[in-house]
Amino acid sequence: MRPTTPEAHDDIYRLDGLWDLILCHDELLTTLKIEEALVVGKSFGGMVACELAAAYPRRVRRLALISPPRPIRARTSLARSSD
Repeated sequence: MRPTTPEAHDDIYRLDGLWDLILCHDELLTTLKIEEALVVGKSFGGMVACELAAAYPRRVRRLALISPPRPIRARTSLARSSD
């Protein structure tokens, strides 16, 4: 992964997975000189917010999740219990 730099701010790099997205968020917080943040995530953003909090617990002061996706195992259990 090639990060952007002040000299090449228009460079675009490919995100190969969720971890790359988490690293981008950490890079953004570092660039903005934000040491800790209140993080809110909705749906897929909730999963990203959870992963960011897990990877960088000192960065996330508070975490709010709105309709985060449920793990597949939880969805399977709920489907079985409703039969």
